[in-house]
Amino acid sequence: VASLFWTGLCDTQEVATIMGTKGQIVFQRPAHTPTTLTLTSQVSRTETKHETFHFDLPEEDGSHEFFYPGSIALQYEAEAVRLAALEGAIELPHWTHDESIACHKIMGQVRQQLGVAGTK
Repeated sequence: VASLFWTGLCDTQEVATIMGTKGQIVFQRPAHTPTTLTLTSQVSRTETKHETFHFDLPEEDGSHEFFYPGSIALQYEAEAVRLAALEGAIELPHWTHDESIACHKIMGQVRQQLGVAGTK
C-alpha cells in the first residue's frame, strides 16, 4: 500500500515516511534533502524505540545558485558516481543498476496511474 500527496498550491510538511511491519523511517523536512531522519522500531506490541540520526549538508562556497534549498546535498550522489567511475565500476554497491531499473518501473506505474501525460 502506498500513499502519495503532492500539490503546488500550498506549502506542505515536506516529510517522507516509510512504514513497515517492524517500524518506520521518517525523513524530516525537507524530504528531498533531509538532514535528519527518525527510525522507530517496534520492540514489542506495546513498546517502541526511537533513534534520530543527523547528517550535515556539505559546506556551500557560494559559487552555485540553487533553486531548491538544500540542493547542495546532491553533491554526495555526484561524488559517489565520480568515485565509482574512477574505479571502473558501472554501478554503485549501495544502489545497483537493477535497483535503478526497478525504481524507474515503479515511478512509471505511479505516473500512469496518476494519468500523467506522456505515459503509456
